[in-house]
Amino acid sequence: MAHASLPPPGPLLLTAEGWKKFQFEWENYLEGAELTKKPSRVKTAYFLSFCGTAAQERYKSFTWVQEDDKHDIDKILKKFKEELMPTENRCIERFVFNTRQQQPGEPVAEFVADLLRLASTCQFEKLTPENVNEELILGKLVCGLPDSAVRHRLLEEGNNLTLDKAITIVQCAEQVA
Repeated sequence: MAHASLPPPGPLLLTAEGWKKFQFEWENYLEGAELTKKPSRVKTAYFLSFCGTAAQERYKSFTWVQEDDKHDIDKILKKFKEELMPTENRCIERFVFNTRQQQPGEPVAEFVADLLRLASTCQFEKLTPENVNEELILGKLVCGLPDSAVRHRLLEEGNNLTLDKAITIVQCAEQVA
């Protein structure tokens, strides 16, 4: 068998980072163990064997639209992802990315690797020639504000924040100050 020496993934830690790690290991295991073409019930059995007790208990607590859904690996993975992965707040993710500084003694390779990791959640791939300037100015506005309370107010807007809305919020704060 191709997977005799392939280490299984898991256990699944019930956190966002735990999910990302497990999902990566799971996908690699499916390929390496030649399980991608196996029936969903077989993949579900492997998944439940590897995910650990906490994830098994969480799985048992899920409600399913149809009884067979609990054996559909894609629906199972979707449920775990929905529970463990918070909706990414583009504004906060870009703020973290834009304010990341290279630390003293940190090798440039590590710094760039971390920037790449941070960029992966910033939704930069959604930038178009039509919105790139507005999005970059919005990011600079949020990062460049000296008033942390106003910055916090902008970050709370999350994915609903536009440049026009940010300008309005900042101008209102300036008038009150």
